[in-house]
Amino acid sequence: PYKDEKALFKALERFYDSDYYAELVDDYADFAGLTGFVRDGDDGIKALWNSFNASIPKNTSNGVDGTRPHYEAWESYAVTQCSAPCYHLLPFGEGDVSWGIYSVLLVIVDEMYTSILYAFLAAFGVLLVSTRNVIMAALALVTIAVAVLCVVASIFMQPGGALGIFESVFAILTLGLAVDYAVHIAHYYHEAAGSRYERARASLADIGVSVIGGAMTTIFAGMPLVASAGLFGRTFGFFILSVAAYAVVTTFAFLVPALMVVGPEGKQGSLTACCERGSVKTRAAPLEGVAPPEGEGAAGLEEGKPVRTPPAAREA
Repeated sequence: PYKDEKALFKALERFYDSDYYAELVDDYADFAGLTGFVRDGDDGIKALWNSFNASIPKNTSNGVDGTRPHYEAWESYAVTQCSAPCYHLLPFGEGDVSWGIYSVLLVIVDEMYTSILYAFLAAFGVLLVSTRNVIMAALALVTIAVAVLCVVASIFMQPGGALGIFESVFAILTLGLAVDYAVHIAHYYHEAAGSRYERARASLADIGVSVIGGAMTTIFAGMPLVASAGLFGRTFGFFILSVAAYAVVTTFAFLVPALMVVGPEGKQGSLTACCERGSVKTRAAPLEGVAPPEGEGAAGLEEGKPVRTPPAAREA
């Protein structure tokens, strides 16, 4: 506190003439307009206004995990302390747009994991339809999951890497890109004949080169984007490149060996075989309302005895 208005006036002059004030003007948007005072004569103050800046500190780590505590602390303070609707709490478009965008970012990041789970369920359905085998679809899904985890882990391995709005959206799309390589190998394994090892080798011989060629074209397509100046382009290019690289590596380093060792043989895990067995049982079931034939054979069926074939039938 200052002892009188004149002392406060002198202090304000020193502050607005200081280098610190110049730094604040450079660092924060419209700081000069949101703080200031109006002189009243040579040493008086007619009006004085200040604004409280809710910017997140510069030394805060990137991403939602680092910024969320500051957001929630300010949100809680504003809700409990503001007697009137705070500027940032006004309806979207009337208040601070950046605060509304950050609120949307939090929702996107929080829903990312749920969306990835739904994407895995959809991918499993696609794999079941294309391979018609539960075991093969499960092995391919594990391959895709490993590739997606590697891509997400690569985000945090980068300097200052964290989940942002671009990373959260692209992470959901990675599963759709990663499924391409595993589903081709699994499909050709399903169509091949022979033992596990022979079917896995046949799938490599038939489609292996095409899978590698597709991965290389995708990787080369992502390289120019990685070198772009914009954050969106760099992030998108990184995801395209890393998804193709990890997906093709996991397909050949995990899925193919797994098919050679524990891949389904014969009708193991086959949905078609299950449907055929159900159809056979349905045809073999007795029809309701049809009486059994008369005679010794019918009595044997009723009493649970073996049916004896008549001599004439045996001779025939």
